[in-house]
Amino acid sequence: MAEALAAAFTDNLLSCSICLGEYEDPRVLPCYHTFCYGCICDHASRTLTPNKTFLCPICRVEVQFPAGGLNQLKKNFVFSKAKDIITKQQERQTLEEKQSNAATVTQAIAQMTISCEKHPNSELKYYCEDDNTVVCGDCASTYHYRHGIVPVGKVAKSKRDKITVALVKTMKTMNRFKEALVMETANETEDSHIRIATIKEVKEQAESLRKFIDQREETLISEVNSAYDIRKKQKEANKNILEFHHTSLQSACDFAHGLIANGTDSDIMVHAKSLTERLALMEKTPVPTLDTPAQISYKPGKISTDGLEAMLGQVQTQPPLAGQGTYPRSARYPPVFFREGKV
Repeated sequence: MAEALAAAFTDNLLSCSICLGEYEDPRVLPCYHTFCYGCICDHASRTLTPNKTFLCPICRVEVQFPAGGLNQLKKNFVFSKAKDIITKQQERQTLEEKQSNAATVTQAIAQMTISCEKHPNSELKYYCEDDNTVVCGDCASTYHYRHGIVPVGKVAKSKRDKITVALVKTMKTMNRFKEALVMETANETEDSHIRIATIKEVKEQAESLRKFIDQREETLISEVNSAYDIRKKQKEANKNILEFHHTSLQSACDFAHGLIANGTDSDIMVHAKSLTERLALMEKTPVPTLDTPAQISYKPGKISTDGLEAMLGQVQTQPPLAGQGTYPRSARYPPVFFREGKV
């Protein structure tokens, strides 16, 4: 059971989506997706643009290459600690002791402390207000001398609460996208019924003119299918827009959830400023007004000898309402928080 738990925990949280292995030195991009440091370095070096940007391998958000190099990317201490805890438990616990659940692991993560990289024997117990970073006692008395230094525990709670408030607001926006996506998906069945009904009308009208209309019937059905394909592509574009926004919101909210639930005070302070700013910006993301694809209908013609086309009728597509374009307007523009570069 313990081995299965560890495997599930690793698959869900501790696997890099690039190499598919366990994280090695996990680093967080501005979009709050995590990758091995080596993997993201390799990805960035292969895909870096002349403007010094590269795309996140998961959500395709454009990431500005840090001026000081990718080593400036923040470390995901939560993932690192989770990996260490699972490894230590598997090494020292008996079979009976291993009958635990994921709550034991997450509780242990939250209780662990982070050591200073410059002073490995010292814990990061202080917060430098001037530099917005967590430091150890040695760093506070040297590199941050005469800065505003306060115990990290005094400020972490307020920052955690601030993140929570921003998260609650952003989740409401995320849920609106989810509801819009559900509605867009539900309409697919109706579109299919419209397609079937339209083809049926074509066939019924053609029945009394079979000896004249074989070729025209196939032409009309082809027009119906073509119109349906266009409508389907337009609705897929609408879904892609909603999924894009929803994925962006989901990634940030998931990261904030994990940080609130499992992060130490130091973890909170590392991400508090940038995460709350991003959540506050994403919370204001409006659900885009999606364009309504053209409706498909069939207009039967009167049976007469005045031309095959007139007798069998025509396939018609109802144009969108005034003021609405053919393609989703939002498809050309990323969310506002991407355009402003606040990633």
